[in-house]
Amino acid sequence: MESRRKNQQKTSYIVISIQLLAALLLLELVSLVPGASCEELPLDFWVSALRGVGAKDVSTADGCTKKNKDTVLCSAQANTVTNFINPTNSEEQGYRTIGESIANIPDDSTKRYILILSGGTVYREKVLVSKSKPFVTIRSDDPINPAIIVWNDTAATLGKDSKPLGVDGSSTMTVESDYFIAYGVVFRNDAAAAAKKKKAEGEAPALRVLGTKATFYNCTIEGGQGALYD
Repeated sequence: MESRRKNQQKTSYIVISIQLLAALLLLELVSLVPGASCEELPLDFWVSALRGVGAKDVSTADGCTKKNKDTVLCSAQANTVTNFINPTNSEEQGYRTIGESIANIPDDSTKRYILILSGGTVYREKVLVSKSKPFVTIRSDDPINPAIIVWNDTAATLGKDSKPLGVDGSSTMTVESDYFIAYGVVFRNDAAAAAKKKKAEGEAPALRVLGTKATFYNCTIEGGQGALYD
């Protein structure tokens, strides 16, 4: 009995030592990346570091572990579709706008659609990810030089019905869907500069999130004058 107890203790020490060694190795790898902080490291670096917990993507780090498995999320992660979006694309090369790409995602899809934006590119469009489009990822291909999604509506901007949009309708980006992910993207409302010239009034939010289990990595939100966020 005493011998078994000693063997169990020895096994525990070995496991703890291996875990500590892995943690130290990860920190050492971070230190070897020239001039990069943890927040600046690319997504793929952290994906590879998280392989040990069974994650195929950072988004599954919490959702696909054995103890806390989100079967819906894990199923979507196992079936992904990647679309590259660049305003300079021809029709043969791919999508030119984010909205065009989202519109072509089937309603209630059980796959994760990954929309890759060109780093440093400005996407001047108002974007809606509706409730019927779950499992959408929007990410820059170069998070150190992030893509920018920008529009300039304010709460006072008139909509198609000739009535003010209000705060809820004036966001540059609105996310109604569940399991949304954004990585390395700037969400901006630049209405403030225009408002100074036109003396317009009203809030100018950059991002509105209504869906559940949304995740944002290394993103920046730049609202307009006195912007409000949901």
